[in-house]
Amino acid sequence: MHTRRVSLLIGSLAAIFLSAGMTVVGCGSDESTDTGPGTGADGGEGGTDGGPNANGDARICTPSGSTCAADTDCCSSKCDPDKKVCLVGPSACSTPGTACAVSPECCTFSCVGGKCSDKQCTADNAACSVNEECCGGKCDGGKCTPLSTTCKSTGNPCMGNGECCAKYCKNGFCGTPSFCAQNGDACSSDTECCGGSCTKAAGAALGTCSTVAGSACAPAGSVCTGDGCDNFCCSLSCAPSAAGVSVCQPPSGCKPQDELCKADKDCCGGPGSPTGLVNGAGGTANPPKTCTVPTGQTYGRCEFLQCLRPGDVCKTTSFACGGTSNDCCESELPDGGTPAPSFCNSNPDACCSQDALGIPRCRAVNFVCAPGTVVPPGSKCATSADCCGKPCVNYVCEGGCVNTTGECTINADCCSGLPCNVPTGSTKGTCGAPPSPPADGGTTCSEYGQSCSDTQPCCNGVPCTSGLCIIPVR
Repeated sequence: MHTRRVSLLIGSLAAIFLSAGMTVVGCGSDESTDTGPGTGADGGEGGTDGGPNANGDARICTPSGSTCAADTDCCSSKCDPDKKVCLVGPSACSTPGTACAVSPECCTFSCVGGKCSDKQCTADNAACSVNEECCGGKCDGGKCTPLSTTCKSTGNPCMGNGECCAKYCKNGFCGTPSFCAQNGDACSSDTECCGGSCTKAAGAALGTCSTVAGSACAPAGSVCTGDGCDNFCCSLSCAPSAAGVSVCQPPSGCKPQDELCKADKDCCGGPGSPTGLVNGAGGTANPPKTCTVPTGQTYGRCEFLQCLRPGDVCKTTSFACGGTSNDCCESELPDGGTPAPSFCNSNPDACCSQDALGIPRCRAVNFVCAPGTVVPPGSKCATSADCCGKPCVNYVCEGGCVNTTGECTINADCCSGLPCNVPTGSTKGTCGAPPSPPADGGTTCSEYGQSCSDTQPCCNGVPCTSGLCIIPVR
């Protein structure tokens, strides 16, 4: 039976805005000098250093390349500790003076006159003159109108995590712990939200995020509390973001059941992807799976069907990750032959195995990835599980990690230190250039799922597990 914990409530998650890639967004969420969130005034994690003055007036931040004394001086929240100059901010947020259309594009969360302001957005209930100044996007009666009455949206001053819709207070301001905006926080479009839905009042520039209905599990990017495996997440995988906050990890390859989708082709078992075989039908392929998008919405959910299609999350025999079924569809054998209808019942490990992130996925080709198994490049796949850990892009196995400008689905597909930059709303992107080298001249760290060693450390405190930056799934 397909089950998830019935107590799961998408409810009010943490809040941020969506990046254009798999790396974290927002101003200063991944600075090399930060050792992780501290302890906020509410007892949770989060920084409280620096920030606005007592009356909530916006601070003026220092652009990249200018001198600084601390991270809090810089619009990017990244001050080189040796050179004492502000470093370039994350590619997902624009620095002051850059052309913009909406506030979430800017590191300061303030887009005034078509350009990112050098002032932090004006706090809720503080004095204002134009809508664009305000963190909530609305100036009414000379004061900024809050987006929420229960928490502070991104860009507002804070003293601790508990004040922020994102549950993340960084350098005195509500920050961005993930790569997409979560329920309750500011957004300008559906594509910015982890949950896929941005609700705005008529004529408003900003609204708040919520989650598309259809499943209780949380889509990729949602803040989570598990360690490695967490069936709160649709992907079952919970691990640190670039901000050091645990989020539901995007699964490799196609999108499994219940994850957000825009079109049928996004989903595992959708058009153009391996669909598995109809049980007992002598090799007949299953019809393609669909993406169910509610009327008026941009996103929907990949439908859940039994048997589980290649790439859907499943349950292996070797560990207790997730509450999903182990009922994977039979697929083809390595020689292209058709397995018996009861093959998966008798050989479950040949039909459900872990991908590069340790997520259990149904296989498109039924065989066991024994240690040392090498899958020839170009072989059919639905996820990296079919490639014995190597990337699966465009439904074929890559021979090794993908280098700069090569196509990818997640960071783990790319060579160590390279992010996978995925355009908003897309299921794949390209491996980009590594971020600026550390100020101490050290090695750029490896992203989650990438190769690591004694000389190639993992980012964000993730352990190097058998040569990969992953939290072991138990």
